[in-house]
Formats: sequence, structure tokens, C-alpha cells
Amino acid sequence: MKLLSHQSRRSFSLSLLSLLGGSVAVALEKRNVAAAKREDNREEVTVGTVEEFFSAIAPNRTIKLEPITYRLSNLNPNTRSQYARLEKVFDGYELIISDVENLKIIGVGNSPSRLLTQPRYAEVLRFRNCHNLTIENIEAGHSPEPGYCHGGVLYFADSDRISINRCILFGSGTIGITANRIQQLSCQNTEITNCTYHGLTVESSNEVKFTNCKWTKNRDYELINIGNSSNVQFIKCEFIDNFSSNLGSVNDYLFFNLQSSQFYGLKEDNLILVKDCIITDNYFAKFTNNFDRINLVNTRIENNSFRLER
Repeated sequence: MKLLSHQSRRSFSLSLLSLLGGSVAVALEKRNVAAAKREDNREEVTVGTVEEFFSAIAPNRTIKLEPITYRLSNLNPNTRSQYARLEKVFDGYELIISDVENLKIIGVGNSPSRLLTQPRYAEVLRFRNCHNLTIENIEAGHSPEPGYCHGGVLYFADSDRISINRCILFGSGTIGITANRIQQLSCQNTEITNCTYHGLTVESSNEVKFTNCKWTKNRDYELINIGNSSNVQFIKCEFIDNFSSNLGSVNDYLFFNLQSSQFYGLKEDNLILVKDCIITDNYFAKFTNNFDRINLVNTRIENNSFRLER
């Protein structure tokens, strides 16, 4: 929903003044002025080192990253703030960002700013209890070694109003995006590539939408995992050249894995919508384990190893 400008809010409130009476309209005017002031006071910080990036993490802030590489593994493990800390994993540390609201992390160059981590068990960025979060024009992944065990790229838990735009999320992160107990996640114009477990996992979440995104060259297990979630949509997305290396084994991995039996018997808005997409040159045992829960609309599906069987 598009926010009204401060001027529009004032005009609207003055109109109410004549209709509702002084006290109600004046109270509304004061509330709208306060909201506009909070938005105008969002602090912008431009950072050029990984230490500056860490220190800048805070609510009501736009962090602008120069178009360089930020190596999160170079941070001192003892570094911490009210909203960010480094947490021990098996082979190093991972960055945890928590309890922030109205935070934007934006690459400001023509090419994405790079966020890299070295530990194979670490998420590149893990967010907990964050609200109104934007990540834009960022390339994130593991370097130099593959994350074969547990480390994904972007992990969100217990958060809401997340926006991801114009990003590249690459393996060898194990999972491109994990959304766990999320309300409203919008991902646009983003590529997820070379992940070694799954391209996406959505669990116990609502209103998750991908638009003009691409999954390519992801490998080994299921590509898309969705469980206990509703209102999940893929619009104008491409799924090209992804594969399971275990085809023909006892584990027949799926292109779409709908993990929970709770999908059965749910109302229509809990269908997975796949609209105006391209699904081609993918190598999996089956398309899905629950065809009735996927609504395919104007989607081209061709040259894959699986057949569309109900």
C-alpha cells in the first residue's frame, strides 16, 4: 500500500476537521504528522568497510554499501551491539541481526555490493525478529569454500514486511532464502543460483511473493520447499537448469516439495500460485508430491525430467 505524503496526509486531515469536529480531526492530524516525521528522520549511513557496516546496524536507518566486497569473516568475533552480534557455528561465526525495525541495506553502485562469509556452517545473514526490512542490490554467498552442511545465504525468522530486490544469492550456500514464521515477504528481480541443498524454504509463513526472480543451477535435493504456509506466489519467475543429483535413488527428490499434510483441505487462497513462469531444463524425479495444491497459470513447462502427473 502506497503511503501518503506529508502534504496529502495534512489535506486529508483538514477535510476530516470539517466533517468530524475539532477534537477527532486534530488528534488524527497530530498522529499523521508524527508518522511523517519518523519517516523523514530515517538516518542514512554510507559504509566502506565491514566494520562500518556492522556498527551501522540499527532501527530507522538506511545503510548504503559502496560497490565493494565486505568479508563478514573478518569481523572480530567479540564485536557486538544492541542489534547485531557474531554467533559461534561449527567452523566459525555467523552474523545475527535482531530486533530492528525500518532497516534498509542497499548497495549504491551500478553493480551489487558483495557480502561474503567463509564458514560453511554459517548463514551469510541471519535475521531474527525484524520488521520492515529492505535488502537491495546485494550479492551474497559463501567464499571460498562450499557450504555443504548447514550454511545458507539469507535466513529470516519471526519477522514481517521483508523486501528483497535486485539481489544475487549464490552457493555454495545450502539454501538461497529461508523464511520461517514470516508475515509478508516480497522478493523481486533476484537470482538464486548454485545453492547445494535447496533454492528456497518457506515454513509457517504467510503472504510470500516472488516476482521476476530466477532459480538456476541449484542442485542436489528439492528445489522449492513449502510447509504450513499460505498465500505463496511465483509471478513471472524462471526455473532453469536446476537438478537433483539423486535421481533414481531411494530418495526421489521433488521440484516442489509441499512438506505438510496441512495443505490438504485448506481453502483456495492457500494454493501455491505459479503464474506466467518458465520451468525448463530441470532434472528431478517428480514435479511435486501434491499437485492439487499448485495452481499453474500460463506457465511454460518443458524439457524437464519429470512429467506433470496428478
